[in-house]
Amino acid sequence: MFQIRDGGLDTSPLLQRFCNTTSPPPLSTTGPNAWVKFHSDGTFSNNGFNITYHAQLSMINSFFKTKNQTF
Repeated sequence: MFQIRDGGLDTSPLLQRFCNTTSPPPLSTTGPNAWVKFHSDGTFSNNGFNITYHAQLSMINSFFKTKNQTF
């Protein structure tokens, strides 16, 4: 099970919950934080999961700074 919430807390509004999904669709938060939970029942012995995010930071000197990261 994989959950993403719109905010930095486990009580933030739920954006999406995925079970047995190999490639969920792109999601966006309304602010700078996202709460992510991954839970496995131990049925499979794989290497966990990959997550890629794109952060668009505040405008500084009329340029947007962005960051991409994959875990």
